[in-house]
Amino acid sequence: MRGVDDILMTLAVSAFKLAMENDKAIASFNKATGTTNQYRDQLNQLYRANNEVGVSMADNTAAFGSLFADMSQFSELGASMQNNLTEQAALLEKVGVANEEYAAGMEITTKMFGMSTEAGMTAINELTAMAKDMGKAPGAMIKDFTAAGPALAKFGDDAVDTFKDLAAAAKATGIETGRLLEITGKFDTFEGAAEAVGSLNAILGGDYLNSMEMIAETDPTERLRKMQGAVMDAGMSFD
Repeated sequence: MRGVDDILMTLAVSAFKLAMENDKAIASFNKATGTTNQYRDQLNQLYRANNEVGVSMADNTAAFGSLFADMSQFSELGASMQNNLTEQAALLEKVGVANEEYAAGMEITTKMFGMSTEAGMTAINELTAMAKDMGKAPGAMIKDFTAAGPALAKFGDDAVDTFKDLAAAAKATGIETGRLLEITGKFDTFEGAAEAVGSLNAILGGDYLNSMEMIAETDPTERLRKMQGAVMDAGMSFD
């Protein structure tokens, strides 16, 4: 019986230590968010739901805290949706997507792009899957996405697909997405387009690009294709 008693005592001590760690994590969350235990039951529920997949109370409170701070409509959502967001954030953090970047990505999709919360979550999942297929770190993909958000806002519901095309172009050319947006963004204004087209045509030695066509084409990847086509027509290297 001694062996059984020792096992039970060990389990009791472990359970006590875990309870203390969970209480500490919630206390830190309360301090950081200025809340007073109003989310304790919800965080405990999240812990019970996700502990089996390696998500600790500290993971949950960190994810919940970032969403609470950086996603403006988070506090207005129902508990079920808050839990879904927290669960996704905590799981993605395990593959390198920082909680802050996840929260920023959700803010961009829902506020700048006008997408629903569910659609935003789907978009983040699709981008992380795309990153894996491309051999790119998911964290780096989401970070690029959040950085590109303001420039992509004008595309609304099509912004995520526009970014996917841009990310693929970045992979193919070896040029970062931010730099590609900077290059193609020169064609957003008449003055910028005239200057950029004039410079490129001078390099290519002919009228291979038209400033009005470049302005009319708002998709950054399509602008890149037009530039690439002009270079190829001139018999030169795109580099």
